[in-house]
Formats: sequence, C-alpha cells, structure tokens
Amino acid sequence: MEKKVRLFVIVTALLMSVVSMAQNKKAVYQCSIDCVSCKEKIMKNIPYEKGVKAVDVDIDSKMVTIEYKTDKNTVVNLQKALVKLGYQTHFLGTPIVIGVRGNCDMCKNNIENVAKSVQGVTFALWNVDKKELTVLLNSESIDVNLIHNAIAKVGYDTDKVKADDAVYAKLPECCKYDR
Repeated sequence: MEKKVRLFVIVTALLMSVVSMAQNKKAVYQCSIDCVSCKEKIMKNIPYEKGVKAVDVDIDSKMVTIEYKTDKNTVVNLQKALVKLGYQTHFLGTPIVIGVRGNCDMCKNNIENVAKSVQGVTFALWNVDKKELTVLLNSESIDVNLIHNAIAKVGYDTDKVKADDAVYAKLPECCKYDR
C-alpha cells in the first residue's frame, strides 16, 4: 500500500510540474486588415482557437496580437487560423509587454513614438485601455530598461521607472493620470 501512495505522489508531482511549464505567450502578426469589419471578424473567431487567452487588433498598424497557452497552440497554427479567415498574415515575433501609464490618443502617439525611437525597437503599440505597451525588438540582447527610461523621460510612468515629477507636470492636461 505504501508503494502505491509513493507512486501516486511521484506521478502527481510530475504532472503538476508539466502543467506548470505551460505558459502564456504573445505572438504579433501583421495582417491585411483595413476596417472595423476585419477587426470584428478576428475578434469573433480567434478567441475560439485552442488556448487563446486574449486578442488585440490594431487597424491603423494592421497588427494582431494573440496571447495563447504554449501547451495548447503554436504560432504557426494561430497564423493558419488568421489565413483561414481570409487574411494575408506575417508573423513578426514574440513581444515584450511593458506597463505604461497614460490616458488618451495623444499619450498613445507619444509613447509609441518614444519607444520606436529606441535603437533596436522594430514595433511599438500602446493599448489605451490596458495601459500596456507591446514592443518587438530586432535582437534579444537589447536592454529593455532603455525603453522604460526613454518613456519616463517624456513624462509617463512605466511598471519599472517613474517619470520625474517636473516632466510629468509639463504633460498636457488630458495626458495626466492618477499617480
């Protein structure tokens, strides 16, 4: 009986370690989208793909960001799902996500432009509602702190760096957020 209990504990521990290895990842795709109908089509269908946790579609940049569980789906299968919906699609990479405070479209423009000005950043998209900046880099050796510092330098707090109070005070009223 004791051997069965030990075996059960070992098997349970192994299964738990395998389950904990599954992680959420994001994939960014450039898609041939150009209207609200395209966004709605993607938002209605892609969440039903296995393991998909969240979908974000930006019509202006023609970018689709999909968060998924790595044990349930792959970048290739998600791309096939977008193609099946009728879109030409190109996988751009796995992004990093940075929390950035802000309020409006002016903030969005400023945050994205500052992030893109950092050498090595190939793509930047700030989600106003989630307060998240999704960034693609052309190399894994780029110091992400450079992005945090550049954004804070123009008055926006990130999840790692607080903007200087004097710089924050110079932001337009619509851009000032609760600190």
